[in-house]
This record gives sequence, C-alpha cells and structure tokens, in this order.
Amino acid sequence: MPPKICAEARRALIMLAEGPEGCTEAMMLVHGFNSALIAVLVGTGLAIANAECMPQPGESGEVMLIKITDAGRVTLEQV
Repeated sequence: MPPKICAEARRALIMLAEGPEGCTEAMMLVHGFNSALIAVLVGTGLAIANAECMPQPGESGEVMLIKITDAGRVTLEQV
C-alpha cells in the first residue's frame, strides 16, 4: 500500500511526473518546495535524486536532478 502523503507532497509529485526528465532541485525550491520535503520524497522511495553534470555556458558543475519513481506514480494514482 502506498504511503499517505500531504497536499504539498502530492503537488511536488505532480510536478515531477509532468517533466519526463524530472526537475532540478533548484527548480523545486523556486516552486516553493523545501529541501526537507524533497528529502522525505526521496527517503520514502517516491522520488530519486541524482547528481547530474549540466554545465551552463561559461560554468561547470553539477545539479541535483529529482525524478519521480514508479512508487511515486502509484501513490499519485491512489490519492
């Protein structure tokens, strides 16, 4: 049985589900999701976080990419 989630977590999962590549952590923060919520989604297996090398012109570095998991999709379907 999927875990029960709050409205904010559901909104975050919807946002992740809408993007085929997921969202960067920075984009999640811009949309009002805090790092604690992201950590809960990842910790419960509803999302995964991977460091990706996505340099911008003139910059180098990694960003954290957050993606919904199959368990996250199931949870969305059942609430």
